[in-house]
Amino acid sequence: KLFAIDPAAGCKPGAVELESAALQLGRPDPAEPQAGHADLDASFEFECTDAARAGFVDTALSGAFAGIARIEVQVASTHGQRKATLTRPARRIVLPR
Repeated sequence: KLFAIDPAAGCKPGAVELESAALQLGRPDPAEPQAGHADLDASFEFECTDAARAGFVDTALSGAFAGIARIEVQVASTHGQRKATLTRPARRIVLPR
């Protein structure tokens, strides 16, 4: 429910990894401060029948979690790599083609 991938790709959810020192999840970076600012590093994988056809991913993260101010996005695909920052109210991650 947090991600809607371009239906042309035929994707279904796969593995999820979460890391946060403040939330005591995963194997967080020991240099990350545990008081005050709370980062959550997350990796979401999807299994797609034709991933090359995906042109976008829409996210509902900022709607689901009111405290999210921005989302740093990193995408690696057969079409290249892309880095982007989403700030409210932006929801769409454009994929490399």
